[in-house]
Amino acid sequence: MKKLLVFSLILLNGYILFSQQDAEEIYQKGTDAFESKNFAAAREYFDEYIKMCPDSAKGYYSKGEVLLMTQELENALDAFSEAIIKDTSYLRAYSSRGVIYVLLNQTNNAFRDFRKALEIDPNDMITYNAMGIAYSQVGKMDEAISTLNTAIAIDPSYPESYRNRGLLYFYKGDTLKALTDLNKAIELNANSAVLYNTRGGLFNVIGEYAKALNDFDKALEVDPSNGEAYCRKGVAYLKLGVYDKAVEYMEKGIKLEPLMEENVKDYLKEAKKKLAKKNK
Repeated sequence: MKKLLVFSLILLNGYILFSQQDAEEIYQKGTDAFESKNFAAAREYFDEYIKMCPDSAKGYYSKGEVLLMTQELENALDAFSEAIIKDTSYLRAYSSRGVIYVLLNQTNNAFRDFRKALEIDPNDMITYNAMGIAYSQVGKMDEAISTLNTAIAIDPSYPESYRNRGLLYFYKGDTLKALTDLNKAIELNANSAVLYNTRGGLFNVIGEYAKALNDFDKALEVDPSNGEAYCRKGVAYLKLGVYDKAVEYMEKGIKLEPLMEENVKDYLKEAKKKLAKKNK
């Protein structure tokens, strides 16, 4: 009887390990889908992972990241909160929930979560970056830049800190400092479509359309399916008066990333109107 009991436990333990292995494969598939911007598939995989491992915080956290990307903010908030319930020391869940609170204009809650994250890791650049953006949201630009200065002091090789500080300098009207920071960010990571899109967007605003188009082309070299780069490229062509290309690129960008439609719908409407008038 004792031998039979031991054998049964071995079988049971083997089943648990096998199930956990399956769960981790499901989780990795969700991660791969997320990185490929296939958010619908990612959500399904993470939902399946949560069913298999209901006490795992990372499943809820990862689902929250998907919901953040699809702008389902209230649902993302619930997912990050559930991750924190499962693991009260989950740093990244606090910082991401703080981002949601910023987007929902609940800045007091945001700062509470950022401070909690920094209690867990006082040197977390991601939290400092998010906190800097939160300060800018409430009009505290000096505190925002100071917070990003802290992030850069902790790790001068982290490009996102320069990108965010560059945007803040631009909002303050200091284009030279803004470009210096964005150039530094790209120097640190020349394979980031996000960075090229950001600098190109700045060039668009100041009327340097040739430089803007060059940056958007570089973004598309890095990521040929980057809908934001196509949409921004379309806006540049609109400003240049090349309306057929403006419509073409914005429509292509929206097709690749439907969430971009809200950002460029007015530009697209203007381009179509001017194109129709030109073709009369």
